[in-house]
Amino acid sequence: MSRAWLLLTVPLLGGCPKASGTDPSAATRGAPAGATAREPSALLQAELRRDPTAITEDDLLAQDGARRLAAVRSLARIEDERSFEPLRKALADEEPAVIEWAAFGVGELCRGREPEAVRRLALRAASLAAEAVTPARDRAIGSIAFALGRCASDEAEKTLRSWLELRAPLSESAALGLGQVARSRRHLDDATVAALLDAAGHGRGGSALYPIESLPTLGAAARDRLREVAVEALAAPGPGRAFALRALAKAGAAAAAPLRRELERHDTPDAERADAARSLAALGAAGQAELAGALAIRARALLDAKAWLTTQVGVVLTLLEGLEPKRADAELLRELAQLPLADEPPPVLRRKVMVRCRAAALLANRSSASPALVACDPAAPDARREGSLAVLSVLGRGPLTQARGTRFRELAGSSDGVVREAALELLIAHDEVEDVPELLASALSAPEPGVRATAAKVLARFPSRAQQTRPRPDGATPPTDPRVVQALTRQLAEVGVSNDVELSGWLLDAAAALELLGVKPALERACSSTNPTLRQHAEKAYAGLGDAQHRCPSVAGTEEWRPGATPDYRLEFATDVGPLSITLWGDKSPFATRRFVELSRAHFFDGMPVHRVVPGFVAQLGDPDGDGFGGADLPPLRCQVSEAPFELGSVGVALAGRDTGISQFFVTLRPAPHLAGEYTMLGKADPGFERLVPGDRISGVRVLEVPAK
Repeated sequence: MSRAWLLLTVPLLGGCPKASGTDPSAATRGAPAGATAREPSALLQAELRRDPTAITEDDLLAQDGARRLAAVRSLARIEDERSFEPLRKALADEEPAVIEWAAFGVGELCRGREPEAVRRLALRAASLAAEAVTPARDRAIGSIAFALGRCASDEAEKTLRSWLELRAPLSESAALGLGQVARSRRHLDDATVAALLDAAGHGRGGSALYPIESLPTLGAAARDRLREVAVEALAAPGPGRAFALRALAKAGAAAAAPLRRELERHDTPDAERADAARSLAALGAAGQAELAGALAIRARALLDAKAWLTTQVGVVLTLLEGLEPKRADAELLRELAQLPLADEPPPVLRRKVMVRCRAAALLANRSSASPALVACDPAAPDARREGSLAVLSVLGRGPLTQARGTRFRELAGSSDGVVREAALELLIAHDEVEDVPELLASALSAPEPGVRATAAKVLARFPSRAQQTRPRPDGATPPTDPRVVQALTRQLAEVGVSNDVELSGWLLDAAAALELLGVKPALERACSSTNPTLRQHAEKAYAGLGDAQHRCPSVAGTEEWRPGATPDYRLEFATDVGPLSITLWGDKSPFATRRFVELSRAHFFDGMPVHRVVPGFVAQLGDPDGDGFGGADLPPLRCQVSEAPFELGSVGVALAGRDTGISQFFVTLRPAPHLAGEYTMLGKADPGFERLVPGDRISGVRVLEVPAK
């Protein structure tokens, strides 16, 4: 056992409680003779219903390792408080795959029991370290590192920090676990930051810089060291480059020059260029000159090559998005804002309009009547989405009064849900708009769920936007406008009844923020829901209304799982930018695989737009409304998450909370470790999704069953 492992275990052993009457090793022993075998579908149905009581002791103690694995995996994914004890015991199993899932489940249920969970996880890792090195053993320790990261306690951080000194696979796992800690706490100890930078500087893992990107600030010495090791990492090929580019956003003004160099290098992949552009933008004023210089080079390369159906477009759009008005060369912006549009096919026209409008918005600064801005999108008024969004970005730079206020109100009533939602979002930062309650009440009654959800979000975050008058001189709180109360009360009737958990959650949050007395029936329905996200919103609402101790107990569902194995499938999409395809993993994610195959066969995706693309990160589709709030009118899918890392081309189910996916999916355009454990990984995409922009359309889907190997 290495010194690092000894350092890890000694302090933890001293605090470990004495064994109780229950023998933890019992999980490795076979079930009593004569125990009956169970079909895998029974365990899947327990997982589908979120019913831990349906996982029996016979399942957990079975001689058949595959059955134990299936049982522990289902318990981990059910994520019920009652699952913690059997999962803790399953850490003692002899099968590395069972240990992986037991650790994952303990990590998901760590909150509120961090000391015990961290001790158990660390001790099991130490015992595994004493065994012969095998890939299966390393995967089990990696899963434990992930679970420690989910616990995110001080002791978990110290434990993972000590693992950074181990050999590469384990050091990598420790860095990814510390990334979970950093995302959860938005903080790491100075000693941990130093250890990560040291690991990165000594080449002990390409992921050592990953946790840094989640930290809000670094001290001066840490910034200097980060620039040094990040620039070294950029000199070597591999995944460490991407982590270094994103970490440089925390390295201060001196990071601008190396980031610009990566944007200008001829061999830098466009996904990494997009990351470099975002990091430059995150540097604030210090990165603006470098952004402008990089735009001049990348825009010229795009125009000269006429590369409108390539990833170069995404890089230029990202650079334009990161720039502030008056920072870029005005002549270049005018050229981009006046790109010729005649005789272009729809996909090229779409991309040119996006570039035109973003350039025009920068030229306009705060002038929402700028001729270039008005002319950037030549579509009919009711289809001028890009132009309207550009106008809103300009309006957001100043007060929404007088003529600017008139333009804002027009867009806040747009028939395009995406535009209307973007306008409503401005109300979070602008309270000077005339008669805000009327706008919100009208939005709460809109037919589009996304518009209703956005209005509720504004109210949840800023309940003062619903006040009938301006604050009174005597300091008394103005009353809530009855129009908002009536509209919100009508919507609350759908909570716990409709399949739209995201909308229901925002409605509950808004009602609690406004302290509506009529919210109680909706709260009771939500609290007894089989959906954990809706129950979570109910508990939050109860707390907002003064009942912080109210708890919504777990409720098992009644879903039925059809027996039989789920094969892999290949979905081939015909789009207006060429063919795309993904492979769905029926064995790993049967719930989502069956759903997306059925939707494809029912022609659900035919004619549907891609609604979200973040260049170099993710492309997302599956919403007929095109605003990210919609989907098929079907019950939400149960998540089937794991600690498996999201790599380039991973396909995941889009969510608005646990067990809320319906019909939207996304494709990662680069490794994205922060998505692990949060989203169901559905399959793998072939190259091509990186060329998409919002508005690209699917014309049809062909479904092919993949022959079993």
